Amino acid sequence: MTPTGRALVATLIAPLLLTGCGIEDTPVVEIGRPGVLTIAAPPDAGMLYFVLPDGRLAPVPVLDGPVYGPGAMITLLLNGPDPAGKAAGLHTELPPPGAAGKLDGRRLTETTGEGSVRVRLPFPVRPLSDAARRQVMCTVVSSAGIPADAEVTLTGPDVVLPPDHCGF
Repeated sequence: MTPTGRALVATLIAPLLLTGCGIEDTPVVEIGRPGVLTIAAPPDAGMLYFVLPDGRLAPVPVLDGPVYGPGAMITLLLNGPDPAGKAAGLHTELPPPGAAGKLDGRRLTETTGEGSVRVRLPFPVRPLSDAARRQVMCTVVSSAGIPADAEVTLTGPDVVLPPDHCGF
């Protein structure tokens, strides 16, 4: 075959090869829960949950100090992310510490049964966003002595919300 003939055959066959043999694009099909994120942290480190710019929660390990109980974890959460976390785009949807009301020394959490805990917050809980509620719930269940699948009831001076799960 002459070079011109080969070029002509290649020109005619190339579009057929590029069509993908009739295979059409398909939309993305979502199935199941999202993947699990594993954080490299000591096994006894609690996690504070802050909000990413896209609204998802991000676990931040508490590496310094002893194992924190749920009340101490809530106090740390109310302080918001540290400067490195803020620089990474993390924020909290909880009220700022000054606007949150005063922690009066009473316990912030109490176990109300096997696999359930009640969290007393010093600010109204009804207007909290879903992300803010999940911040508190996930932080509490990551602390010492609380099962990961625990039902968490948030209470504030305005209302007691129905029990819910972290969902992480």
